Amino acid sequence: MVAEDDPNPWEALDRDLAALKDASESREEALSKLDVENVRKRDRDISQTLSTLRGAIELLDLRHPRDRRIEHTRDLLNTQRTPPVSSELKIIITRLEGLVEARKLIESAPQGQDKEPISTQEVRRQRSEAAPAPQPPLLDLSRWEDLIIRFLTPETVELSMGEQKLTRSYDELGFRDHRCRHQRGENRAWRVLHELAQSAGEITHPENPGEGWDKVERRIMEIRAAFHKLFGLPSDSDPLPFVKRGGYCANFRIECSPECRALHSDDNVAVKHHPKKPRVK
Repeated sequence: MVAEDDPNPWEALDRDLAALKDASESREEALSKLDVENVRKRDRDISQTLSTLRGAIELLDLRHPRDRRIEHTRDLLNTQRTPPVSSELKIIITRLEGLVEARKLIESAPQGQDKEPISTQEVRRQRSEAAPAPQPPLLDLSRWEDLIIRFLTPETVELSMGEQKLTRSYDELGFRDHRCRHQRGENRAWRVLHELAQSAGEITHPENPGEGWDKVERRIMEIRAAFHKLFGLPSDSDPLPFVKRGGYCANFRIECSPECRALHSDDNVAVKHHPKKPRVK
């Protein structure tokens, strides 16, 4: 356990979450009035609040190691660009609210058999010693624009930069769906990446976005996190920025090979030959 004289991260989380909600509401109001100066001011407030929230989540992660709820929230904040767009900010606030609601469950979970409390610095030292060595980047990238991703099949891609070329599967790149132990397959983020390749690196924002668009935004966040881990570029560089009134546009080149397009076309033909039966009312 962590020494009691350390700052209480739960109190910091409550305070910063309230500040984030206020700043978000103020920005939405400024957007509705087309008050550009006030929007920029609120964006700065949101960026600063997200920075302090990362510190609170890091302390929670030290106090409650290997808690999935905290780890997922930490990864979401660490891979989030600043300032986020409104829809992404709603996802962050929802995740933080869920973490606050789960406080009692997290604190009641067994924390080991330490007889004496240890300091946060000691926890950091122990975790750094036990952590595996970071993997080197797949390619020597200095910017996303130099990366080319080419789908050879729906399950494999060729990654290239200049003369460097690698072929990897979704499993090797960390896009395997782990929800079912006895079933192999790609996760939803990989499918969105495949859709990007089919649409020349763009996913258009619909005029009337619904729940389906929220799921796309979550998958984009997952792709960003995976790419920063795979290629080692700074977290403040965005491989998939959101273009206002447009959608998500890749900062790298992504495409499908003719063979991959043919396989995808064959799959669509198979679906057309076996249409779903109409529901009987």
